[in-house]
Amino acid sequence: MPPKTAVTTDSSVRPAAWWQRASTGKTIAAAIALSVLIFVLIAGLDLLTVWHPMMVGVMVAMDGAVAALCGALLLRIVRDAQGRHRMLMERFTMIGNLNHHIRNALESIQLTAHSTQNQELIDQIQNAVSRIQRALREIVPEPGQNTGP
Repeated sequence: MPPKTAVTTDSSVRPAAWWQRASTGKTIAAAIALSVLIFVLIAGLDLLTVWHPMMVGVMVAMDGAVAALCGALLLRIVRDAQGRHRMLMERFTMIGNLNHHIRNALESIQLTAHSTQNQELIDQIQNAVSRIQRALREIVPEPGQNTGP
C-alpha cells in the first residue's frame, strides 16, 4: 500500500510518517512504551552504580544523553509547530488576497452590467454576483464582520 500523504496540491510534501497517521490510542501507547523503555534503561544504569560504584561516570553520561534527547525532541516539536503556523499564516494571507481580488472583480462586473439596457441580463448578473458574494461571506468573512451566533 502506498504511503499516505497530507491533502495538498503541493507536490513537495513528504509522505506522512506512521506517527502522523496513527490514532490517538496508538500514539499514547507508543509514548508510554518509549517512556517505560527509557525508564528501564536509566533505572538499570542507576542500579549498576549501586553495585559498581565505578559506573557513576556511565550513569552521568547516560543521564546527559537522555537530557539531550529530550531537548532534541522538544526542539523538533516546536519547530514543526512553527512551520505549521507559518504555512497557515501564508494560506490565510493568500485567501485574504484572493477574497479582495474576487470582490473587486465583482464590482467591475456589476458596473459593466448596468451599462446595458437589457434588464433581464442585469438581473441575471446581479443574482450571480449576489450568490458569489454570499459564498464569500460564508467562507471568508469581511474584516470586522461578526461571524459568531
